Amino acid sequence: MAVVHNTTMEPTKWELLRSWLPTQEWFRGDTPTVRKAGGFRLDDPAGAVGHVIAPCQTLTGSKPALLLEALR
Repeated sequence: MAVVHNTTMEPTKWELLRSWLPTQEWFRGDTPTVRKAGGFRLDDPAGAVGHVIAPCQTLTGSKPALLLEALR
C-alpha cells in the first residue's frame, strides 16, 4: 500500500506538462489547456520509485485530445 504524502509542488505537474507538450515533435498545436482526466499511482514494492499515471485532455485548436502520461 502506498504512503500518501501531503505535499505541494510548484509548478504543478499539470503546469509542467502544459509547457512540455509543445516541445514534443508528435504534439500538434500551440500551448494547450490541460485538464486532468483521472489518475493513479504505481509504486515500486522496494519503495525506490513511483509513477503517476495521468490521463489528461488537451484542448488546442478545435480538436480535443486524450493523452496518457506517466510522471515520476
